[in-house]
Amino acid sequence: MTSYLDSSKSHPVAGSGRPAFAAPRRILTTGGVAAALLLGGIGAFGMPATSQAAVTSVHMDAAGVGLTAADGTAWSADSGFTGGRNGTVPTATVSGALGNTMLRTNKVGMTAWSAAVPNGTYKVTLAMNEYYWTAAGKRVFSATAEGTPIFTNLDVFASAGARVELDKSLTVAVTDGRIDIGFSAKTDLAMVSAISVAGVSVTPTPTPTPTPTPTTPTPTPTTTAPAAGSLSWSPPSGWKSYTKLTVPAGGGTVSMNNSTDYLLVAPTRITGAVTLSGGRNIVWIGGEIGGRTSVPSGSYDSPNRGIRVSDGADVRTVYIEGIHFLAGTYLSDAIQFAIRSNNGVTAVLQNIRVDATNYGTKATVHADVIQCWGGPRTLLIDGLTAKHATYQGFYLDAGDGRTLPSGAGQAWVSRRVNISGDPLTGGTKYLLADRQPGFTHMVSDRVYITGAGYSSTDSFGSWPSAGLTQNATPPGGDWVPASLWAGTVYTSPGYVA
Repeated sequence: MTSYLDSSKSHPVAGSGRPAFAAPRRILTTGGVAAALLLGGIGAFGMPATSQAAVTSVHMDAAGVGLTAADGTAWSADSGFTGGRNGTVPTATVSGALGNTMLRTNKVGMTAWSAAVPNGTYKVTLAMNEYYWTAAGKRVFSATAEGTPIFTNLDVFASAGARVELDKSLTVAVTDGRIDIGFSAKTDLAMVSAISVAGVSVTPTPTPTPTPTPTTPTPTPTTTAPAAGSLSWSPPSGWKSYTKLTVPAGGGTVSMNNSTDYLLVAPTRITGAVTLSGGRNIVWIGGEIGGRTSVPSGSYDSPNRGIRVSDGADVRTVYIEGIHFLAGTYLSDAIQFAIRSNNGVTAVLQNIRVDATNYGTKATVHADVIQCWGGPRTLLIDGLTAKHATYQGFYLDAGDGRTLPSGAGQAWVSRRVNISGDPLTGGTKYLLADRQPGFTHMVSDRVYITGAGYSSTDSFGSWPSAGLTQNATPPGGDWVPASLWAGTVYTSPGYVA
C-alpha cells in the first residue's frame, strides 16, 4: 500500500522481485532536494511517456532565453504567456533536475499560457520553485490544462521548501490544435519556472490471450536483487570528486570540516560504532558493520550504536547507501541522527539491511532501527530491511533537542521498508512519529511490519494516519536482500534514470 499527502503511482520493473518507480534520477544538491519526493510528481521531468512513438513536444524556459539541457532537450525562450512579468532572480542556488540556470528564472502573475500543437494526447508538466518566500502560506495558486486542474491551491514552499524544484503533471487531450494552461492565484502571484508539453502516443490495449491452467504448482516467491537503476535518489552531483576519508575499521568518530564535501570509504568490515561529526555533503556507499556479540546487560547500549550523524554544515546532504549491519551482533540504534543546530539537512538512506538485533526497551532509553533525536529537515528512505527490532522500528522526531525554524517545510519519505519485530525485550510498540511544528509531509510507500503485538500506533496516534503500513511481509521477500553484499562487497543497483 502506498499512501501520500498527494498523488503518485508506482510501476513494477519487469523481471525484478523489487518494484521500482519509473521516474527520473534524483540528484541531491547542497541546499535542498532536487526532485526528491514523488508527491504529486516532484521531479516528473524525464519520465518516459507511455509510448515511444514520436509526437510533437514543446519545452519552454519561462522568463529565460532558452538552452539545451544536459540530456539534449532543447528548451525555447520565454513565450506564449498572457499577462505576467519576470520574477526576481534569486542569488542563491536553486536545486532541481532542470538545473540552477533554468530554475532561477521564473514567470509570475500570468493568467494563461498557450502553444500550438497537433491534436493528440500530451503530458503537461509545470516546474516551479519558491524562489522568493521563505515561509508557508505566502504564495498559493492553481493551474489547469485544457480546463482540467493540474493542482488547486498549491503552496510550493509548503510542499518542497525554498528554492527546490517542484514538478506537477497532468495528461490531457488536445482537440483544437492548441494546448491551453490557465493560472489563478489565491495568495500573491502564480509562478512557473518551465513548462513541458510532451506528446504521448496512445495505443489500444491488446486483447489478452487466455493463460492455460498451470500443470505444476506455482513456486514460492523468492527475493531477487533490485533491478538495475532502481534506487530513487542518486548521490549529490560531483560526489566522486569529494575528499576521500577512510572510516576506521574499529569504528570511532570521523571528524570532518564543515566547509568540505567528503566521500567516506569503508574497510571490508567495521567492528565498532561510527560517529559522523561535521562535514558538508557526505556520501558513504557500501560497508558491513558488526560489533557486540553478547546480549547487553542494560536496556540501552549507547556505545554500540551503528552509525550516529551529528551536527555539521547547516545546509548539506548526508547520503548513506548499502550498509549491512551483521547478524549475531547487538545494536542500540542502527542509524541515529543527533542533529541539534542544523536546520537544512537532507538525509538519504538507501539499501540498508539490519540483521543485527536492535536491543532496548521502553522503560528507559529505547533502541530503534532509525532514530531521529533531533532530525534532518528532509529524510528520504528507499530500501530498508530490519530483522530484529525489539522495541521500535522508527523514532522520527523532527525537533527533539532543537528548535525548528519558523515555517520550515519538512518531508520524510519511507519507501520499500520491511521491519520484523523481536520479542527479546518484551517491547510492544513499533513505529513512532512525533510530528513537530513545521512538519509538512510524511509519505509511506510499501512499508511492511511483522511481529506479534506490534503495530504502527502509539500515544501520538497512528503513523501518521491509518493505512500507511501493512502488517505483513513483502510479497517478494525482503526489500533489501543480503545477496547485495555477496563476498562482503556491496554493488549499487544504480538509480532511476
